[in-house]
Formats: sequence, structure tokens, C-alpha cells
Amino acid sequence: MDVYSLHPWLYQLRHPWHWLTYGQNATAFGIFLATAVNLLAVYVLFRTLATVNRQAQAADRQAEAAEAQAEVARKQTEVMDAQLKFQQKMDAKLERENVFRLAAIVQASLSELESRLGRLQMSALTQADHNDVAHLFDMLARAVSECQTAALLSIQLLPARKNNLIHYCDDLATLTRTGRMVEDFHKVKALRAKYADLIFCLTLGGFDDVPESSA
Repeated sequence: MDVYSLHPWLYQLRHPWHWLTYGQNATAFGIFLATAVNLLAVYVLFRTLATVNRQAQAADRQAEAAEAQAEVARKQTEVMDAQLKFQQKMDAKLERENVFRLAAIVQASLSELESRLGRLQMSALTQADHNDVAHLFDMLARAVSECQTAALLSIQLLPARKNNLIHYCDDLATLTRTGRMVEDFHKVKALRAKYADLIFCLTLGGFDDVPESSA
């Protein structure tokens, strides 16, 4: 065993160029290590950026899907609103037509009663005459009751038209049969004259108008 094996520092003292070689090796290793670390950092950064990019794309797709769903919901709401408005207009139209129909029935019943009473032979009244007149009074009373109820419950008639119709029904509801044909005839004739132009007023006076609250 030589002395350098026992004392390796002696070899380093006597061969100083090995220090230079050792330093170069250390420098090369340091450069390699730094390069490896930098490459690793670049790789990690690249993977991170790729992940972030995928997440951003997924978020964009989700945002587009949410926007599309919102647009579909908006269109569905518009369709439902349009359908609701159309249905409301149809309901209003049907209600006003029904009230007008009932008012026309009342007016026709009153006119028929007046006509029947006017054709009576007061000097030769029969039981059939009394029965016919009683039946016509009953028909008029039923018609007035139905029209009165429809007018009171109506939400589509203009207030002025509704009040006029209710007043008309209230007035006719006071008409009762006494059995005294001449007296009954004069009462019916007076009411018929009072409301002779009702159909004209109902037709031209606003039954087709829609209250602003229903528009």
C-alpha cells in the first residue's frame, strides 16, 4: 500500500491540476442539473397551461350551453305569453258574446210578450190565452235572471255598458203578471217602448270593445 492510499490529500497537494478537473466536472454537473430542473419546470408549466386551457374550453362550452338553454327558455316564455294573451282574448270575446246573446233573448222575450198581449181579444179571453201569457212571463223572467247574472259576473264588459245592462235587467225584473190583461199589456208596452233601441245600442255601443284591464 502506497502512501497516497493512506493519505489521498497528499496526492491532491502534489497534483493541483486535479482540482481544476474536479471543478470542471462539478460545473458541468451543475449545468446539467440546472438544465434538467428548467426542463422539468417547462414541462410542468406546459402541462399546467394545457390543463388550464382545457378547463377554459370546458367552461366556454358550459357557458354556451347555458346561454342556449336561456334562449330556449326565453322563447318558450314568449310562446306561453302569446298563448295566454290569445286565450284571454278568446275568453273575453266568448264572454261578451254570451252576455249579448242573453240580452238579445231578454229583448226578444219582452217583444214576444208584448205582441201576444196585443193580439188578445179582451172581450173573449180563454184559458189558453191566460196560459200562453203566463208562459211568456215565465220565459221572460228566466231570461232576465240569466242575463242579470251574466252581467253581474262579467269582467270583460266596459263599466258603462255593464251598468246599463244591469239597470235594464233590474227594471225588467220588477215586471210581474197580475192576470189583468189590459194592465199587464200597458206595463209591458211601456217597458218595450223604453228599451226599444236596446239591440241597436248593444250592437253598436261597445260590446266588442275590450276593457283596458283585459288587454
